[in-house]
Amino acid sequence: MTDQSSHSTDYDGVGHAATDARSGMTKTERAELVRIVRLNYKVARATVDQRQADVLADVEEQIATDWESHDKQWREACGETEDDIRDLNQRIRERFQELACLVRTRHRCGCITVKAARTAIVAVVRSCVE
Repeated sequence: MTDQSSHSTDYDGVGHAATDARSGMTKTERAELVRIVRLNYKVARATVDQRQADVLADVEEQIATDWESHDKQWREACGETEDDIRDLNQRIRERFQELACLVRTRHRCGCITVKAARTAIVAVVRSCVE
């Protein structure tokens, strides 16, 4: 049998591994400890992943609950705004049709310039928006 201080692992002569002089553990014990630590890590990682999923689900549920009334109000406001925009677009189309007739008539007479027609159209749009 050799001196334990010169080697990290010795055998006791019967085929059993002697303990490491530095750690007091056999190679088999160290391997088992590594296996246990890795298994514990996998379990801890799975626990963290599950907790993360649970927290995310809770937050999404709270947002859905808290914002349900806000969503309804938002949909109503958007619907009203879309109705107003449709009405405004219709008024602008009608007014453009009136102006187009006027511009064509005046242009044939030479009474209106393109610049004046553009100015008139912009004025109509502003009056509809205001």
